[in-house]
Amino acid sequence: MAYPPIAVANTLIARHAASGGITHKRVQTLCYLLYGWSIPILGKPLLTEAPEVWSEGPVFGRLFAQLSSYGDAPITEPVQVKGCPAVPDEDTITHELIEWVDERHAGLPEASLSLLAHGPNSPWRRVAEEHHFLLSAPVEIPQAVIAHHFTAQARQVSLIQ
Repeated sequence: MAYPPIAVANTLIARHAASGGITHKRVQTLCYLLYGWSIPILGKPLLTEAPEVWSEGPVFGRLFAQLSSYGDAPITEPVQVKGCPAVPDEDTITHELIEWVDERHAGLPEASLSLLAHGPNSPWRRVAEEHHFLLSAPVEIPQAVIAHHFTAQARQVSLIQ
């Protein structure tokens, strides 16, 4: 099942609540990585929205609007959004994927995590370069571009053949 970004974000926020919370920027980046990894692992995107090219990196627009008031402060409690509390506990496959992506990147400082999302050879960089980094409005990163990138990574770590 695919979820709105806020549902996945709230699941990440709940995972990090006991350790002092998680920043909006880290939530955005982890949601992007979850979107990407879900394609080769689950066969489809985990999130109902595609990430967009923003100057800061890949961003989910509605999620940005829902979390922007936190600035750089850690978010310690799930955000109340009607109908989107978090990924249901019964969806164990999604929870396992969220845990895997979160733990895989847990030791990375925010700057290094951000570089994974919009560094050289990333889908964000590819789309931004196609527009010569001149974007007057956010541009969606095509699912095919993300799928190609993360499928290649999944093959490198032997998650898929």
